[in-house]
Order: sequence, then structure tokens, then C-alpha cells
Amino acid sequence: MSADRNGQVSWEDGMNRIFCFDLTLLSSSVRTGSTYLTDVGDVWGNPHMQVKTERKIPRTDATAVVVAGKRLLQGGKPSQVLLSRLQTASVLFCSYANTPGNIIVVSGGCVEKDDDEEKFYTESSVMKELLIGYGIPSDRIVEDELSVNTIETALNVRDILDDHGIQRLIALTSAFHLPRLQTIFGKIFDDHYSVKFVEDHPALCQQEAMREERTEAYMLSVLDDHLKYYIY
Repeated sequence: MSADRNGQVSWEDGMNRIFCFDLTLLSSSVRTGSTYLTDVGDVWGNPHMQVKTERKIPRTDATAVVVAGKRLLQGGKPSQVLLSRLQTASVLFCSYANTPGNIIVVSGGCVEKDDDEEKFYTESSVMKELLIGYGIPSDRIVEDELSVNTIETALNVRDILDDHGIQRLIALTSAFHLPRLQTIFGKIFDDHYSVKFVEDHPALCQQEAMREERTEAYMLSVLDDHLKYYIY
């Protein structure tokens, strides 16, 4: 996807990036057109996080587009991976923007200082400013400034959706990160929710792509141990 000097995003470029996965690893899928809407399995009990076992959430027609964060570069600047996610998210959200109550959730609480070390940035604050620059109204953007990993993103996003009475979400992340995101969201979101996943393909050199793939392979290998700190 590309943006001109005014921050306008090309629709065709954006849609070329979007591909919805067959969510066979989750509990049940319903095919609708060219995408899969999936109701994921039962939430695991978590005494530490006080997971709700009963949810009385008002059903609305709204949808939340959830964008996973990515650690900022030195000086609080977004990486190419994060920029690509946000550009794709802005195009995706525009197709839902006419429905009242639709929101876009940006998640990421890791903090970086600016170059003068006088100001601090969270991933979500940088993501919000970029989305505003792409034409997304600020009142449609909800920040999750607390999450420092993908598990916390899932837990905090679920609470945000509950607060807004939303049960339909579209989780967007990079292709290399998608398997971990799918696995975690499958543990956190119960059958009150319909979950769809969209992958983005950032333009990375071969070395960067291999580094991201190695990192994700390791994170998946230790995921069960990490989940025990939050849910079991």
C-alpha cells in the first residue's frame, strides 16, 4: 500500500494486501463469501486476571478492527512493519466506517523516548496519530496503552469490546505474526464473539523477513509457558 504526500492511501494497493485465513485451528468457522467468520473456543479460567465466566454484552451491529502493535524504533518512530499494518488497517476500516459504532483499536503499551529524550511515546499513541493522518476520525480510534505483548493485547481488547458492546472483531497483523495472534485470540475470546483475521504483508528485505520468522518461531515454542502466567 502507498500513501501520497497528503497521507491518502491507495484503495487498490491496500486491498491487495488483505487476505483472510481459513481458521481451521479454531473451534468453528462459517464461510461467508471469500472470508471466514469464526467463533472461537471456550475461554480458559484465570484467577489472576479475574476472567468473567458470564457475559451480558448488548449485541450491536458494530465491528471493531483491531491492529496489533509493533515495538517503536529509536526516537519513537514507527517501523516499516507497523506503518504497513496501519496503512492496511485504514483501508480496511474505511469499508466499515459508515456503520455507527464501528471502532478501530490500536494496541501497544511499550514506551520509547524521542531523540532528545524529553518526550515518551507509546506504540498506541503513535499508531493513533498515523491513523488520524490517514483520515480516520479520532473519535473512532480507541487506544490500548497497557499491552506489552500479544497475550495482553487479547485480554485488553476483549475488555474494550465489552465496554463498547461489540462482539464482532477483525484482528489485523503481519503475516509472520498471524499464527501466534490466532492461537492467543483463540484462547481468550469465547463464543460470544465472531473473530476474523486479516494478514498484512510488509515490504521487508530477506534478512529482515528471516529475522521476524525466527523470532516468531521461538515465541510460538514458548507460548504455552507464557500463557500460564495469564490463563490456565
